[in-house]
Amino acid sequence: MLFEPLEERRLLAWGAFPILIGQDQAVAKHPTITGAGTSIAFLDTGINYNDPALGGGFGPGHKVIAGYDFVDNDSDPMDTDGHGTGLASIAGASTYSFNGASYQGVAPGANLIDLRIDDGTFGWNKEAANSELALQWVISHRDQYNIVSVNMSFGRAHYSEATTLAPIADELATLNKMGVLLVASSGNDGAQSPFGVEYPAADPNVYAVGSINSSDVISTFTERGALMDILAPGENVPLIYYLPKTKSRDILAGSGTSFSAPYIAATAALLKQIDPTLTPAQMMSIMQRSGSSNFDGDKEASPNTKLTWQRLNINNALNMAIAQRAVGTVPTGAHASSSAIAYDSAGNLHLAFYDESSKNLKYAKRSAAGVWGNTTVVDAGFMVGQFVSLAIDSSNHPGIAYYDANKADLKYAHFNGSSWAVSTVDSTFTTGYYPSLQYDASGAPIISYYYKTGADLKFAVFQSGKWVLSTIDSANDVGRYSSLALNPATGRWSLAYEDTTHGWFKYADQTKNGWSPTVVDSTTRIGGGYISLAFNPHNSSRPAFSYYDAYNGDLKFASFNGSSWSKQTVATKGTVGLYSNLVIDPGTGDLDILYYGKNSDSVLRAVSSGASWSLAQITTDGGRWISRALDTDETQTLSYLRSDGLRIINL
Repeated sequence: MLFEPLEERRLLAWGAFPILIGQDQAVAKHPTITGAGTSIAFLDTGINYNDPALGGGFGPGHKVIAGYDFVDNDSDPMDTDGHGTGLASIAGASTYSFNGASYQGVAPGANLIDLRIDDGTFGWNKEAANSELALQWVISHRDQYNIVSVNMSFGRAHYSEATTLAPIADELATLNKMGVLLVASSGNDGAQSPFGVEYPAADPNVYAVGSINSSDVISTFTERGALMDILAPGENVPLIYYLPKTKSRDILAGSGTSFSAPYIAATAALLKQIDPTLTPAQMMSIMQRSGSSNFDGDKEASPNTKLTWQRLNINNALNMAIAQRAVGTVPTGAHASSSAIAYDSAGNLHLAFYDESSKNLKYAKRSAAGVWGNTTVVDAGFMVGQFVSLAIDSSNHPGIAYYDANKADLKYAHFNGSSWAVSTVDSTFTTGYYPSLQYDASGAPIISYYYKTGADLKFAVFQSGKWVLSTIDSANDVGRYSSLALNPATGRWSLAYEDTTHGWFKYADQTKNGWSPTVVDSTTRIGGGYISLAFNPHNSSRPAFSYYDAYNGDLKFASFNGSSWSKQTVATKGTVGLYSNLVIDPGTGDLDILYYGKNSDSVLRAVSSGASWSLAQITTDGGRWISRALDTDETQTLSYLRSDGLRIINL
């Protein structure tokens, strides 16, 4: 190891390494993915847990949440060398500055487990004996602290083939089976024949990590060969170092594959926060497949391996993990339908659905970490919960508007943080089909819906402790498939809906004196419905909606240019356009429509940034009851129905 002291200056922008490995982008695009709820174990010289960037203390309530000193056989694993503190800072420190640039740990929200096995002078025999005890500690406490990775920045000898050595190989195998990612430094003796790595990096249950410099070139000191798995920064890496003699800290540029390993251990914490079901092999696969290729060829010092490894890119890894965060078939029953999903501002995904098996309304929530809670019954009445519309209020609590088929009523359920409150909105004969729920600026629920008995489009607002009902349009048979949206230019509500009598599609604006309905498309002969209304903030907040033309079996799109409506046929191949869902990018104005193709039994997608549309198939296993949710980190999540139940995937 080499250390190059450099002056610590005023915090400025991200440093070279965070930019190289996409850490800056990951923090900007995924601010809630910090490793929260996970722990990373370090087998090393201890951690200076008193450092403010590492939590300022030891034990419950601190970043360094637990550990043990296997050198002195006591419960105080304070660093006596500095090496372990440097590793911990790369993995989990809060922001620090170095040479005028900004740095922080890869997983600053993760807890750290401090297992001291060395004082900086031990050889392999002492390290191995203490490591066995430390790994046994991890096995015993893995569930208690949700330990997702173990960092081992030490090693011995040189191996070109997978090797298992006593006394730790059996513990390493056990932890791998338990789902804990094990990483070790590849070694610092450079490329040598035969090409290989040190142990425990050479163990088949451990992933070997080599070093690159700020120019993205493999460091000459990196031991490497076919057993090396991945590359990360390790040459002149800015880190927090502890100076035991003076009990002070410094910001140093450390070199060695020791400092590459914690980048991988900490990225595992981020991936586990996204998807706790990921195995070690899956996590490494994500890091490798999302990384940047680095060839060990002529530009590096001789000898070189002529092999290619992937260099970590954190942002790409998170994006890939999010995209793969398909939770499979949600435990809703084989015949769930009429569903809706929505994200709250904390990244939790809410799901409401009508369970065809039990004939009632149910709800489930997936945490921001990707874990589903229990499915609960919201309304236990018989045949209650059809035509589900879900929205999230300003307190991040879900509300659901739905149809009670047994009583022929429109109902509304709201979760107050501890229980569901269910109320009847309208019980005038048969009423409540196709509700569309939103919340106004004051947090009051707003619902548009179809009054079947009167064949009218109606509007419900909760005011002064009661529901206030009014009629939007009563000309002929109108109001099916209403889609409600707030016009950001006027602060008033707008709707798109079907005129069933004529087979037309209409739009209505709320005004000071009531509602102003207008016919948008009178060329459709029998309607079709499945309407999705949105406003384009990129273009004077003008309305647009997607809809299904049942006569032609086409997906259509209508947009208002400020004076008139224009219509386009987006997709025509087969019966396409049912369950349409429109999103308009707030920055670019690009159009994005999800819809169902009946002939292919799949979810399809149409995207446009101009006059033409680009079409793609998203699923191959069904696609009815499409619902889309947008997270604050730009994640788009899709729910749809297939033969064995609801499916939720990320786009």
